[in-house]
Amino acid sequence: MRHLLPAFLAVMALALGACGASSRDFSGEGAGGSGGSIGSEPSLPKGGPLALAGPDAKALPGMLVRLDGRGSFPPEDARAFSVLWTQEAGPRVALSDPAALVTTFVAPSRSARETDRLVFRLTLDDGTTRSIDRLAIELVDDPAQLLPAPVVLGAADQDVRPRTRVELPAPRFADPACLAEGGDASCVSATLPFCWTQIEGAVQIDDPCDGAASFVAPDEEGVLDFKVEAHRRMGDGNRARLCSESDAGREPPFCAAPDYLRVIVRKSATRIDPPTSDIGFPDDLPRVGDILLVEREAARYPPKVKFVATMGDPEKRDNLAFHSYRALLGDAPLADLERQELWLPHGSGWPRTVAVAFEARFNRVRAAPKAAIVQWLPPTDRPPLHARARVPSSSDGFVAAGEPVVLEVTDVDHSDPDSLETCWEQVLGPEVQLSPAQGCHPGLGARSFVAPIGVSPVDLSFQVVIRDGGPLSSPPDYAVVHVAPPGFEPPRLAIAAPTEAVAGKATLLDGSASSAAGGGSLAMRWRQVWTPDSPRVDLEVTECPGAPIASAGSCASLWAPSNAVGKTIELELLATDSDRMTATRRVSIEVTR
Repeated sequence: MRHLLPAFLAVMALALGACGASSRDFSGEGAGGSGGSIGSEPSLPKGGPLALAGPDAKALPGMLVRLDGRGSFPPEDARAFSVLWTQEAGPRVALSDPAALVTTFVAPSRSARETDRLVFRLTLDDGTTRSIDRLAIELVDDPAQLLPAPVVLGAADQDVRPRTRVELPAPRFADPACLAEGGDASCVSATLPFCWTQIEGAVQIDDPCDGAASFVAPDEEGVLDFKVEAHRRMGDGNRARLCSESDAGREPPFCAAPDYLRVIVRKSATRIDPPTSDIGFPDDLPRVGDILLVEREAARYPPKVKFVATMGDPEKRDNLAFHSYRALLGDAPLADLERQELWLPHGSGWPRTVAVAFEARFNRVRAAPKAAIVQWLPPTDRPPLHARARVPSSSDGFVAAGEPVVLEVTDVDHSDPDSLETCWEQVLGPEVQLSPAQGCHPGLGARSFVAPIGVSPVDLSFQVVIRDGGPLSSPPDYAVVHVAPPGFEPPRLAIAAPTEAVAGKATLLDGSASSAAGGGSLAMRWRQVWTPDSPRVDLEVTECPGAPIASAGSCASLWAPSNAVGKTIELELLATDSDRMTATRRVSIEVTR
């Protein structure tokens, strides 16, 4: 399945030429380009909307996440269309406006009843054509895991005759996250698993995945739309599969936003050759593959990068061609793009990545889009900042209503911590009064508040960032506080687990002695907590010895690989009761021979 996107993975509106119809001018910010007319072939049907929900993304529980569908293609004849975001999987969240192209939600805490993967469907419907795209948001443990999805770009549109064999060229790829994960320059543009599908119709695509895809054009004239999907392999080998598959499997793919390619089938002997497009950058900044790197000392750190976007027309129809931009990663305002500027994105953490596609069109034929990808790295003369949020007063994740709560910053590794400032902001839940007040204050001091008293359990989310007074800040982390009001008690956890596990042998993790406060049933599951140096282990649900009626999932067998010897594995047990209150507790196990 495909998917969300956090705020830094938004898709901007795409505006078309001022003299022609506007294909993606959702925002009302105006059109860009030098003119052109879409759909000048009256015998061919006008295309309906094409939904583009954006790339997959990762989110920390408590983080504000934005779903942005403004990269979608509206109907060619400017028909009105409806928008609907629907959640298909994962812990339930409340969307700010499901009928808007841009909507937000706060990433939920984990639940034993649901997976850690939230799936959302974007549906565009103009009354004649309905288009659907999906994205997935994966809940993660650490800000270091908040890396962007890859980018895939299709080739130029084609104008062909009936009954001819048509090749769908292999797409281009860019994977900015591979550098942050320690990859070399070759990983940035390496071929990723991909698949082609037809949006509508029944042409037979030969070798649609990871190959030289092709098909035979039908006998009748028409417009054929194709979608290419690509993903990073996530543990199941280099097997290509559709990101839109309903069964994503145990190790789901991490998918790019799809791209589209149009094939116009006409009997006319005159072919429409697509225009060309290109993007260039200054020569004084280093590049790794298709990614421009910005890395300077703090005093000379550039807040923006200029680029030069050009287009050409092999048929010398420059006065009839038009151009457009669409953001692929990050939030690049249309006005900045028309000035050919990419600005350092707001927010926290490094690296910060922005990717945009530049496209030229003539009539209904699009040039091969070209991407500009800029990655801002931390200033070279300042140490990187990292911090984690902690709630020391919670018990298995819960605090009692009316009790004082303390928010702390931990894991700060800095030579002069007194020179830093700490910024706390409440993201979710009934407003509470932080002391000191929310915002930025010198030092790494704690904040406190009194848990609100209500009639039902409530979650509060707080974001923390530390700054050094310059351009450098830590990636945001989040503290989620579960408040139990009077009359509600969270599940009681009891764990039996060893402190050591032998690699290659099953180790029992037993939570069968856990119970619901009111005596009801519990949903339970074990999971591995991500840490930077711990290899992945296998967890298999198993029966609990001596407890045949224990809650399903309360016991699991841990299988650690040989490369985990000497490492400490962190595991977490989740228990969710009928009131949807989820208690959590972690254990650490050292892997031995």
